[in-house]
Amino acid sequence: ASRARAEGEEMTRAWTEAETRQLKAWARKKVSAEDIAKSLGRHVGPVKRMARELGLILFKKVKAKPKG
Repeated sequence: ASRARAEGEEMTRAWTEAETRQLKAWARKKVSAEDIAKSLGRHVGPVKRMARELGLILFKKVKAKPKG
């Protein structure tokens, strides 16, 4: 049986303590939100939301500048 969710609430799985620790560690190492999401098997949105809730700053992926 599925449980009804409040309007606007997304279906997201709860964050484990290990995932939260990993997110904090990667944020300190300036790993991008996209890379963290891939590593955790999550979408970027929930990763950014959790980082914001924890007061972490995530960096955008830096693209290599073309030489020339």
